Amino acid sequence: MRAEVFALATSTIAAWGLFGLFGKLAVERIDQQVIVWGSLVVCPTVFLIYMVASGQLLPINWHASGISFGLLAGLAGCGGTILFYQLLAREPASLAVPLTSLYPALTVVLSAAFLHEELAPMRIVGIIFALAAVFLLSR
Repeated sequence: MRAEVFALATSTIAAWGLFGLFGKLAVERIDQQVIVWGSLVVCPTVFLIYMVASGQLLPINWHASGISFGLLAGLAGCGGTILFYQLLAREPASLAVPLTSLYPALTVVLSAAFLHEELAPMRIVGIIFALAAVFLLSR
């Protein structure tokens, strides 16, 4: 694995790990509605800062299907976040986070089905191990 890929993956894992921890701490103290409103303020601000800092703010690439899929990705991400907060409000983070961590396995299967990406035997083994890990972590 290239160093850049490893660094991005590690940083993503750290950010999402903190997301689960801070999300649980938040739902223990305030209503989910407040968290969602807070996300509506924080996320666009962070995205805007990123776009400006990376020089990607303008010009906008007006590719209809790309924009459509981007909107659908945003919709799925927002819906998943709302459902994740509901789960965190009901269950310990040590259960909720592992249970929801199977979404990459779903992406692998959907990518094979719809994008015709290879579903190599090692990826299938990885999915089986991920299922086993979630089972063990949820005990």
